[in-house]
Amino acid sequence: MIVIPSLLEGGTVSKVSYEVRVVGCLGPAAREAFSELTVDVEPASTVLSGELEQTDLHALLDRVRALGLELVEVRQGPRRSRDPRPTGHARPT
Repeated sequence: MIVIPSLLEGGTVSKVSYEVRVVGCLGPAAREAFSELTVDVEPASTVLSGELEQTDLHALLDRVRALGLELVEVRQGPRRSRDPRPTGHARPT
C-alpha cells in the first residue's frame, strides 16, 4: 500500500513546475503529442515544461517512452512565486 501523507491529512495534491529534456528536435507530430505543455526546441534537445501533478508527470514520461524519445533529464522547474529574501550572503563589514 502506498501512503501519501498530504492526502491522508486532508491536503490536496499540488501541481509543480517540471522540465523534461529529450534528445533531438521534435517535429510537428511529436509536438502535438505534448500540446498541453510548453515545448522549447533547442539545437540538440527539446524541453517540455509545465505545471504537473505527480500522476501527470508519470503519464508524460510514459508518452516519452511510447514515442521512443531518449530522455536526458527531468527536474523541477523554476518556482513561479518570487521570494523577496536575497539569495546571497551578506559580507560582514
